Amino acid sequence: MGTASTRAATDPEVRDILRETLAGHDRAFEARFRQAQAVGELDPAADPVRLALLASATLQSLAVRSRTGESRVVLDTLADAAVDLICGPPIRG
Repeated sequence: MGTASTRAATDPEVRDILRETLAGHDRAFEARFRQAQAVGELDPAADPVRLALLASATLQSLAVRSRTGESRVVLDTLADAAVDLICGPPIRG
């Protein structure tokens, strides 16, 4: 994604591929969040579309940060914080 994001600014074909790739990530996360709601793993009031965008943005940030040599501790901290923010506390049944 790193090279594609740079080339997307000047190459319409790369831009379209990157846009569709990102949209695919969003759709996959959204579908999983809807499934989690259906089985009681995620708060029914949560907005799967917004959570999907946040999850995708986190995934992209982790990819960029890892390429810069960010420490595993920082990457794990970011990932854990995102999961806590996105998923919230476990729902007790």
